[in-house]
Amino acid sequence: MNILVLALMFLQAQSTTYTTDAGGTNYVIPTGHAELAGALQGAVVTTWKYDPDSRNVTLKIQNVSGKVITAYSVSITMTYADGSSDALPDGRASSERLEESLSSLIYMELAKGTRDEESMRDSNRTFAAGSTRYDVLPQTKDVSDVKAVVDMVIYADCTADVQNEQAFHQIMAMRKAQLLGMKKFNEVIKQVLDSGVENPTRAAVEELTRLDLAEAGKPQDPESPNQDMELRNAISGLRNAQQASKVMKLTEREYLQKLVEDNDARIALTLPHTQIIR
Repeated sequence: MNILVLALMFLQAQSTTYTTDAGGTNYVIPTGHAELAGALQGAVVTTWKYDPDSRNVTLKIQNVSGKVITAYSVSITMTYADGSSDALPDGRASSERLEESLSSLIYMELAKGTRDEESMRDSNRTFAAGSTRYDVLPQTKDVSDVKAVVDMVIYADCTADVQNEQAFHQIMAMRKAQLLGMKKFNEVIKQVLDSGVENPTRAAVEELTRLDLAEAGKPQDPESPNQDMELRNAISGLRNAQQASKVMKLTEREYLQKLVEDNDARIALTLPHTQIIR
């Protein structure tokens, strides 16, 4: 079994949804589809349905690009039954929904040729060419109309169609932060193993925790994104290193070395997806 899959797949194998709104509450705001000027052709929100009993809006989103999609954004404007709207004063959408599933693609690649390949394929969360997704989103009051447009799509071939620059840069910042975090993880593990300390896992956790605390205090910078989430994931995985090494019948040092090797493979697979061609 690929040790990286064993130790880390539960952390990132699922797609991640991010929602934002004008108030900055990060509260999930749903949408449906109307033909809006400038809609991308890679993916479209074709229909929407509101259920007054559950107060949920269901979006039907289709991938019409002919390619696998690893990330996309939907900008949203809603009108409520009371006549109010969440649109900004200038009519622009006040919220957006981001979907990021690159990690699912990476783990599928890592699992190829292993006994985990089938299970990883079954849990794949990338948006396959020609497939349809149904997003169910809760509401706080009745909805009478929903307009939504897919305005940013990133593909598995490392190309993108972008109209929503903010959404694109947000996804890129997250991917670069993950990449930097993985590189820092490997750097720390290699230093610890080379030092010959008696308990390399504990030493690595202590150093990664120190780095995490330092990262947490830094302001967000798109050119140097914070690595704190990736570092925390690494710390969480390392806390089980001793138990995992016993299951794999490896010494603690052998296990850590294998983690570095597998993480090198993950870095190599991730890097092209931080260098998207527009």
